[in-house]
Amino acid sequence: MKNSIKILMGLALLAIGSQAQALLITAPTLTECADSSTCWLGDSPVNPDATDVSGIVGVSGLVELYKAEVPEFEFGDVVEEGSFASSYETTFGPITNDPNDALISYVSGATISCPECFLLVKDGNNSPRWYIFDIGTWNGMDPIELQDFWLNTGAISHISIFGNAANVPEPGMIGLLAIGLIGVVVARRKMKV
Repeated sequence: MKNSIKILMGLALLAIGSQAQALLITAPTLTECADSSTCWLGDSPVNPDATDVSGIVGVSGLVELYKAEVPEFEFGDVVEEGSFASSYETTFGPITNDPNDALISYVSGATISCPECFLLVKDGNNSPRWYIFDIGTWNGMDPIELQDFWLNTGAISHISIFGNAANVPEPGMIGLLAIGLIGVVVARRKMKV
């Protein structure tokens, strides 16, 4: 019985105390992306949608889960959409309306969880017009940091995450479940005494 309590407490601490590690993606060179099976780039189609991304990466049935568009004006708001729009927020920089970097952060709610997820980073006025990255190892909660896209030649216009995802409970719910299990074990133990 003591071992069960120790195991449950360990699981609760693990669920509550996990540390976030950022997924860093820097703009690859044309050669780096062309020689990789986890990065694609191109000019056509001009604005890839879920069907286009499915064809490009060779994974059928992808849907757009999250999209963030750069504000048109320096003090405008980032436009976020998709079924996970309330779970994430994106900050663009260093210049708000002409950014080369972005940070996608988990805020709260359901997380994106899929073994096959892809991130589209789009410019539109330069070649390549877009990059697509395989982010299948991303856990849905760690920040995604994008750096150095179209330096001195353009800027990010929007980012999108595509995948075949299922909703995953938010981390707080996992912690509450673990604490509840500990409470059940403790209450059961007291009833036996």
